[in-house]
Amino acid sequence: MNATAAFLPVVQSASWRALQAADAAAWLALAHVCAEADHGPLPGATPPWRDLPPAQTLGLFGTAGTLLAAAWLTLDTSMQHEYRVFLTLLVHPEQREQGLEAALLGWLEAQAQLLLAPLPAERPAVLRLDFEHHNTAVGNLYAAHGYTCAMIEDQLRRTLVASLPTEAWPLDMAMEPWTAARSAAFFAVYAAAFRERPGFPGWPEQVWVQNMTGFDEFRPDLSLLVLHAEQPVAYALCAVEAAEPEVGFVVQMGVHPQWRKRGLGGAVLSTLLQRFTQAGLTTAALDVNANNPTARSVYERLGFMQHSRYTSYRKQVQAGQ
Repeated sequence: MNATAAFLPVVQSASWRALQAADAAAWLALAHVCAEADHGPLPGATPPWRDLPPAQTLGLFGTAGTLLAAAWLTLDTSMQHEYRVFLTLLVHPEQREQGLEAALLGWLEAQAQLLLAPLPAERPAVLRLDFEHHNTAVGNLYAAHGYTCAMIEDQLRRTLVASLPTEAWPLDMAMEPWTAARSAAFFAVYAAAFRERPGFPGWPEQVWVQNMTGFDEFRPDLSLLVLHAEQPVAYALCAVEAAEPEVGFVVQMGVHPQWRKRGLGGAVLSTLLQRFTQAGLTTAALDVNANNPTARSVYERLGFMQHSRYTSYRKQVQAGQ
């Protein structure tokens, strides 16, 4: 805390300290007030900072233990192409526009550098501010501190309890689940489908495979590769997260450009809905980039509706000493 004290202003009748387990109720109250003011999703009951070391959390506490502002950060080294540090900050609506947001951001960045310092400088490091609310002022703050809006995605959902749509396949197609032996075929469709999209990362196959499938929630049995005459023409990768075990999530899906506008995307998605239902799931979810209206129209035709909007601001920094 002493190393970053310069970032933290003196606030009358309030004090700074690390968040503790006993602060869960105070954090939940702050998170609810912020969600209401910013038209964002309500938080879960478990604080996302609960298992973090004290040096990665910070709170501004007023009288009677009221939490006026909070910040925390997490380091993710699981991706093959970059280190990621996720930064989160909350400020009570009545305490905003007094410099607290900028102070917390400065503290978060300083702590992020401490986390990144011991890591080998073999990959780029990225600071990320991801949020699902509609407080546009924070975007201006992040931009002023060197962050770039890298992504705006809408999460769409539909219930699987109602009758499911059935989309016809354009021709005879074969389907296979995900296997490591077929990863090259999945990757070939991905590269063809997304190469011309804005922000295409250009990952090599092994990086894409690790990033898209190398996590516990990935479901190879629900994922599929679509082939026509032994040629891969479409794919979908799916997951079921522990936090929402009833929701089947389409992590990524794509159609080879030569097979677009034939109804293949709708056929893939309707097949996924059937598979989710057979697996006992009650909801399907997926993300669509805000600049991809063509894909969105397919999803909405099959009954998906907007659930939330996800925005990501990012800044590249240096890992290592």
